[in-house]
Formats: sequence, C-alpha cells, structure tokens
Amino acid sequence: MENVGHSCPNCGAALDWRLRLTRLVECAQCGAAVALERDGALRQIGERGDMADTPALFRVGEVTEALGRPWRALGHVRFSYGPGWWDEFWCVFDGGGARADEDALARAETAWFSCDEGDVAMEAALGPDDPAPPAEPGDSSDAMFSWPPQSDNLKWPQQTYALTETGEARCIAFRGELPEAVALGETHRYRLFASQKGGLMTLETWRDGAGRAQESWSAGRWIDPWEVTAPQSDHP
Repeated sequence: MENVGHSCPNCGAALDWRLRLTRLVECAQCGAAVALERDGALRQIGERGDMADTPALFRVGEVTEALGRPWRALGHVRFSYGPGWWDEFWCVFDGGGARADEDALARAETAWFSCDEGDVAMEAALGPDDPAPPAEPGDSSDAMFSWPPQSDNLKWPQQTYALTETGEARCIAFRGELPEAVALGETHRYRLFASQKGGLMTLETWRDGAGRAQESWSAGRWIDPWEVTAPQSDHP
C-alpha cells in the first residue's frame, strides 16, 4: 500500500490515504469523509448515513479470504433498491495466498465484493489495459442507461453475456476508503449481464456531485459464499 500525504480539511489531522487510486477516505481523528478531486483539491463530504451492523463476510479494515487469496476491505457502501439493500466492499489484495493461473480476476489487486441475501459476486473495474467495453453508450446518464436494448446480448472479450437484471439503487451509507467519491442519496443505475460460464458484467451509470454523467464497466463472476472465510482481525 502507498501512503499519500494529505491533511483533513476539517481538523487538520493526517489522512491515511493508502492507495493512489483512492478518491474518498475517512479521517480517523474526526470521522469526516474527504474526497480527493481530480485536480488534487480536497473536499469534505456531508453525512455518511447510518450503517446498521449486520453479519457480514467482509468488514472494513479486516481480511477475508476469497478465491484462495486474502483481501482487506478498505471501504463499504450500502445501496437501497426499494424492498431491501445490498452491501458492496472495496478490497485490496493483502499479499500471500494462492494465485490462480490464467485467471485475471483472481490476480486483480483491487476488487469489489457485492453481498446480497447470501449471494456473493466479485468484480473488478475495467482498466486501460483491458479489452474495450462492448460499446460507447453516449455522453449522458439517460443515453447510457438506454443502451443496450433489454433484448440484446453482448460479447466481451470471448464470452457472450445476456442481460439478466436492470434497476437503480440509492446510496444510503458509506464507510472507509473508496476509489471514487460518493454522496448520500446518490442514485446509480445498473445493467447486469451474465454468461453461461458464470461470468458477470455490470454497466453502472450515475451523476456525480457536480451533476456530471459517469459510467463504469466491471467484470467478474459469482462466488460460492461457502468458499469465503470470515473476516480475520489484526487485533485480538
């Protein structure tokens, strides 16, 4: 992990900004959520929401083993989709453990783990070295979300994916360190695609705090929850 020096704009304490791709972090001194803008400026985020404690396979600051590798949860976001909610944990590979040959996802250095009513999915954001996403949806969130038609499949890079779910979810709480700034009440639209080989792809669109349309493609797969260990605390 990399320590990048920044000070909390609220209390002046040093911020534990461990990864250069981090864009949001909590101040350990005062609890403020601080976003790092693309131009290097710091911005204090408002409320973080109430995060009711529930049994979970991941906990911020602790290590869980999945795919034979240890993952440390840095951040936690909870989304509401009306009748319920799900949790997403941003994790970093914590060193050691088995590395699965010919499995790019298992070799990822950071990943998102989504947990919803016993289902667990692992996805990593597509980066500049990955094959290009299946299409360029457009330059506004409405245009992006209207693509592709629900009847369409997509191919990436060697698998065919079918659209299995569409919807939108609202951020109701967040904690820890995250790769992008989030805001309480922020609405994300998503399309979930699945392949017959168990692969997943997600197109997510939203508007940031400045009203700018954002999109994110990620790829991954479902994980058997019985193959995920309980969090291991570094402290007795």
